[in-house]
Amino acid sequence: MTKTEQANFYRMLGDSIKTARTNANLTQEAFADFLKLSRVSIVNIEKGRQHPTIHLLFDISKTLNVEVANLLPAFSQAETIDPKWKKIIAKQFKGKKETKVKLSKFIEEV
Repeated sequence: MTKTEQANFYRMLGDSIKTARTNANLTQEAFADFLKLSRVSIVNIEKGRQHPTIHLLFDISKTLNVEVANLLPAFSQAETIDPKWKKIIAKQFKGKKETKVKLSKFIEEV
C-alpha cells in the first residue's frame, strides 16, 4: 500500500467512524468518554490523522453497535498501473531498474 493509499484508507476509516458516531447520536466528548480517550483523539481519528489500533477499532465498533467490517473502507488490491504503461516503462528504461521503479511509483501516486 502506498503512502497515498494509506492516507486515503485512514481518512475513509475516520469518515465511517464519524458517520457511525453521528448516527448513534453521540457527541465527540461522549464518544471519547466511552472509549477513555480525549476528544482531541476522536477528532484526529475522524480526520484520519490518528490511526486506531485493532483493539481500539473493536472497542469503537462495540460502542457504536456496528460491525468492525462496516467501519473499514472497501479497498481493492487491484493492480494500480495499467499493464500497457508497464510495457512502455520497461521498453523505455531497459536496464535502468531504479528509474523504472521510481517512474512506476510516480504513476501509482498520480
